[in-house]
Amino acid sequence: MNQESSLTRKLSQAQVDHAAAKASRHTDTQSILYRIYTEGSDALRDRLRIYTSRYFDGATFTFGVGLYKGETEESATIEIFATARDRQRVFDLAGDIRVVNSQKVIIVTWQLVSRFDITEESINRATF
Repeated sequence: MNQESSLTRKLSQAQVDHAAAKASRHTDTQSILYRIYTEGSDALRDRLRIYTSRYFDGATFTFGVGLYKGETEESATIEIFATARDRQRVFDLAGDIRVVNSQKVIIVTWQLVSRFDITEESINRATF
C-alpha cells in the first residue's frame, strides 16, 4: 500500500511538472480588457491619443457613430489591456477625458479575458 501511495504521488507530481512546463512555453495570460466609451469627433481624436498615452503605453482606438437620446453623435472607444492594479489609472484617464470633452458621463467597462500574444517566439514554441 505504501508503494501505491508513492507511485500516485510521483504521477501527480509529473502531471504538475508537465503543466508548468507547457505553460512556460507560451505567453497565454489572463488580462483585464478595459473599454472607455466617449465622444470622438475629429477635433478630439488627437486629444484622446495624447491623454491616453500619459497613462498607458498601448491602447486601441475605434471611432464610429453613437446614438444618444435619439440623436447620432461621433463616438470613440478606447480599449486597454491591463491588470486589476491599473483600474484606478483607467478611471483617472476617463475622468480627464470627461472634463476635457465637457461630458456629463463617460462609460467604463471591464472584463477578464484570456490573451495570447502572437510573437515570433510564441509561434515557434506554441502547443495548443
